[in-house]
Order: sequence, then structure tokens, then C-alpha cells
Amino acid sequence: MASFDLLVVVGGKPTRKPSSAQTLDLTAVRIGASNLAITESSGKLDFAAVVLSNIGTATANGHAVEYAQYTTALGLKVNTSAVGAANGVASLDSGGKVPLSQLPASLMEYQGTWNATTNSPTLADGTGVSGYFYRVQTAGTQNLGSGSQTFVVGDWVMYNGSIWQLSHSGADAVLSVNGLAGAVTLTTTDISEGTNLYYTAARFNTAFSGKSTTDLAEGTNLYHTTARAKAAAVANSITSGITDVAPSQDAVFQALALKADAATTPSLVDATLANNQGSAITVRQFVYLSAAGQVQLAVATNTALAPWSKLLAVKDASIANAATGNLYKPGSVIPGFTGLTVGSPVYLSHGTAGGFALDLTAMVAGDAVISLGNALSTTSLEFSPVYLYTY
Repeated sequence: MASFDLLVVVGGKPTRKPSSAQTLDLTAVRIGASNLAITESSGKLDFAAVVLSNIGTATANGHAVEYAQYTTALGLKVNTSAVGAANGVASLDSGGKVPLSQLPASLMEYQGTWNATTNSPTLADGTGVSGYFYRVQTAGTQNLGSGSQTFVVGDWVMYNGSIWQLSHSGADAVLSVNGLAGAVTLTTTDISEGTNLYYTAARFNTAFSGKSTTDLAEGTNLYHTTARAKAAAVANSITSGITDVAPSQDAVFQALALKADAATTPSLVDATLANNQGSAITVRQFVYLSAAGQVQLAVATNTALAPWSKLLAVKDASIANAATGNLYKPGSVIPGFTGLTVGSPVYLSHGTAGGFALDLTAMVAGDAVISLGNALSTTSLEFSPVYLYTY
């Protein structure tokens, strides 16, 4: 017998009822020891209030659902009566957002920009939706029903459910400067003076007139001091060819001290005498005047030098033997030297005929220490020969 066939008792005999060919009459059927009665009427099975048990877990469409599975599923659902209701859940509009009517009145919804000069779009107290707000795009002054208000660019105007209120774009923003709003440009003309006064030429001149160099630091141009003036304009020496520096009093005094008294100074006119040396004599060599009125080279060992005032110096570049030439007399200034020390004495040489020495290191006992004069500069000698002593 097929698994879907039934056996029924008909006339005291079990009879097979194929399900595919015949209908099954379930009227007054009883099953099991509990006499479960199953009746059929109007296309329904009536189990006489007997609970079905051991129903498998539904996993597909058409399966019977157990009570626990059913109640669990219902517990995951929201009652339609709770959607949009108090203590329920919010609904969503066609854009997938919660409608403003289901949000608290404290929330705001941006509506666009507003012209505070023309009141466009038109706003008025008592008209609007709570939470709607606009951003001021054009500054202006408007009375929306609660008094005149001045709006600047960036402010908000929002409806609280009864009136339109002004909200400045930043709690710490400056509303106006010196009575001006918007992009403000100020000059000192617009702002009154405070503790710090404005600069004026008159104020500067008044304040500066009481200043001295003690108050003002030096810049590129240094202040005058006596030391700086002396260093720049005064030298403690007298040098030929210097035209922009003045000699000090000491330098002048020292130079004058080297001069002979005018009353006793011999003529500074150069002498013209004959050379009796036996060889040529040259410029700046020192000679003495012989008894015959001729000149020969002088050395510190030459005892024929006395009296010492007979010393002369060659002026010409060269005077040949027996020739006549020009010579410097005492009192002359002889140029052309090198290496002299200003103000120091120059001595007649011990070992070089006609030469000079700057010190006495070459002198030996018996030499005559003769000063030829003092150096006026490193290159010039004031020729004033004087016998000092015998070494």
C-alpha cells in the first residue's frame, strides 16, 4: 500500500482508499487512546480544541508554525499603531528622512537665504514653521513684528513657533565697529584717541625738543666727541704732503724746538764749493770744509772736523772730483731720506765716510759724537750739526 493510502472499515471489512481517486470522509474519525476526534466541515479540520504538539520548526513557505516560533516572530515586529505616535517610532518620508512634524520643536531646518533689505522671502511673526531658519545674504533693517532689528550678512533669522528671532552667526562676532557694520575700513579720523595719543608733527617736535644725545642711541652717523674729533683731525706729528690733518700743539712745539733762533741762524743759501775728495761725492753725503776752502767726506773719526759748524751736505746728485757743486748749509731741510724716526736725532757715521747713523751702536772710544740734526719726518732731516761729546 502506498504511503499516502488509507484503510477504512466498510461493511465490516477493511477497505483501501486510494487518495488519488477518491475522497476521504473524516466525519467522526477518532485517533489514538485519547479518542482524538477529527471532524470536517466547510473545508476545515476541527480538532475539538485539542492542541497539536511536536510540530517541526518551519523553514519554508507552507510549513506549519509552532506557537513559540510564532510569538518570537511577532515580538520582532512594530505595531502600525505605534508608527508616528507618542512613545512609538518615527516614520520616514519619501526621501528616507524623519518628517519635521515628528521632531522636537527645538530642531532647526535650513530654508535658504534671506534678503534683510527687501524682506525676501517675506517673514512675519505668527507665520512660519517652528525650527525653520534662513541665512542673511543681504544686510538690512526689518521689523518682523517684534521691533526693528538690524541684520548683517551671515546672521540667522529663525522661527520659534511664534516670532522670528535674530541669531548672530557667531556668539563672539563683532556686530559693528564705531557704529559701522559690514566690511569696515577705519582711519584715525574714525576712532577717538585713548591713552595712547596719535602722532602729529607738532607733538613730535615738542617731545623731541627736550631730548639730548643721552636719550638717543647712535645710528650710522656717530655723535661728536672730543676724542673722535682729535683722532680724525689732529696728528701728533708733522709730515710733509699731509693736507687734511692738523698737527698737534706738541708736534708744533717739538718742530719749533728744533729750529735755531732767527738771530743766530746762518744763511740758508746753499754753498757752492769745489770737491777735493779725490772721487765723486753724491747727494745727501756729509762733508767738511777744509782750510783751503774745499770739501771732503766727513767721518766721526776725522779730527779735522773741528769746528763742527763747518759740516755741509751734498745737494747735487753728484759732484765730480775737483768740480764745483751745490751743498746744503746748516739750517737747511734735506729731503729724500728713508727710514728716519720723526723727532729722533741723526748722527754722523763712524765707519762710512759721508754717511749717517740712527744710533751710536757702532761708535768706539775716541769717536766724536756729532748730531747732524733731528728728523722732521721719515724722509726729511733738519740739518743742524752739533758736536755732543767724545765717545
